[in-house]
Amino acid sequence: MELCIEEEDGPPQFVAFLFDGRGNPLDPSSATLRVVLDRFAGRQDVIAFHPEASHLRGAGEVREPHSFTVRIALERDGGLQEWTHRQE
Repeated sequence: MELCIEEEDGPPQFVAFLFDGRGNPLDPSSATLRVVLDRFAGRQDVIAFHPEASHLRGAGEVREPHSFTVRIALERDGGLQEWTHRQE
């Protein structure tokens, strides 16, 4: 999975691209993605995603500052994968 913040045509939003183990693109409607942003002072932003063309798009703006710990949960084919990443 590739997760990035897109800022070109409006407010910053998360966009996710899904791939299989060989790097081939997957249908975005084949998975459920949820992202939680842990911010300073204990604030959390929960972002749900919806399929859009060849990717998943986060619902809502990723507000500044873009410094947070991101927790990612991807459900696909009955399995759950989770990652954590610190964005500074």
